[in-house]
Amino acid sequence: MGILSISFFTGLAEEPGWRGYAQPTANRRYPPLLAALVVSVIWALWHLPNALFVQNLPETLTHLLATVVNGFVLAWAYNSTSGSVFIVMLLHGAQNATGGLIVLLFNGSTDGPTVTMYYLISALAFGVLMTVVAVLTRGQLGLSPAANTIPAQAEPRDHA
Repeated sequence: MGILSISFFTGLAEEPGWRGYAQPTANRRYPPLLAALVVSVIWALWHLPNALFVQNLPETLTHLLATVVNGFVLAWAYNSTSGSVFIVMLLHGAQNATGGLIVLLFNGSTDGPTVTMYYLISALAFGVLMTVVAVLTRGQLGLSPAANTIPAQAEPRDHA
């Protein structure tokens, strides 16, 4: 229960800012793939201090890679649900819970995956998924072509 509640609250704490604010802002400024990349890289770098204090260099680098790739998944989920931050919060929580459950599953075993291996597997699996999604959506990642344009500025009115 602890892993699931921590994961839910992590999604609750992060996603209103990352996908609720940053993603739609990036979607208005950049094409969908670039918007996802921009937000994902900034999101990964935001995790850097935490990663550096609790991980070694290979774990930190693979954590950042997996975070960037997972950011594409979250951007796709956000775009595909017409901007549902709640769905993205749940998905983010599920991603975090998966890591915790894997650790618990192999706790005490010498045959379990290392943290670095877990991050590499996550980045590879989600990377393949997002490559397929990018191809199938022609780079739109669930965003309609009209949704990623900067709205026209209203013309000032003459109040005379």
